[in-house]
Amino acid sequence: MTMRKTLPETQPLASITVSSLIRSRRFYNDLLQRSADAQNRRERTLSYHLPEQQLEIRQETGQATHCSLLITVDDIFFHYQLVQQVSPNTAGIIEVLDDERLLLRLTDPDGNILELISRESPTSGMGKK
Repeated sequence: MTMRKTLPETQPLASITVSSLIRSRRFYNDLLQRSADAQNRRERTLSYHLPEQQLEIRQETGQATHCSLLITVDDIFFHYQLVQQVSPNTAGIIEVLDDERLLLRLTDPDGNILELISRESPTSGMGKK
């Protein structure tokens, strides 16, 4: 059974190739704190409709290709702790970017590089009344 949701045409599509859809579903469900929005068993794909993009995860026979993906999150520290619990060997360190936003680089079980970036710098709301 295929479930589909209509997305705004301006929403970009990011695609990642994996070797095991079952293993990847567990990882991405835990990381994103939600279930996939759509699954197509015949095409072996999962889709997550994120606020700023659609993420498609596609299973390919053999080894996955290594991709890089940027995902914007509200609370980078929450995701860092979550990844430490779910997959402790995949998380890197939190970096501070030039605009003071935070970046967490990690890998999924197939070695795809994920970069989680904070929507705002941790200090952006300080000093305002």
